[in-house]
Amino acid sequence: MRREELEHLLRSASTIAERRDVLVLGSNTQPGRGLCLEPHDLVIAKLIAYREKDFEFAIALIGARLVDVTLLLERLAQTSPAAPIQAERVRVWLQRNAC
Repeated sequence: MRREELEHLLRSASTIAERRDVLVLGSNTQPGRGLCLEPHDLVIAKLIAYREKDFEFAIALIGARLVDVTLLLERLAQTSPAAPIQAERVRVWLQRNAC
């Protein structure tokens, strides 16, 4: 990930983290409205996908203290039992890389 991309990512994540209930009105959501996820929920969803770019995203938010690892682990424990293998991989990854 290039430095410019990382800086943009952190700015975007900061905006989301500052306002828990973010309503985004954009031309690509018309005539509806788009809602952003709470940052911890977003990180867990991305980590469940288990892609390198999502790990970089998670590390950036954790490093910038925009998400809390303890809360991430709590949210992970609340994930659907439909993805137990993925949830366990993410739990191990969080414990190794973020604690």
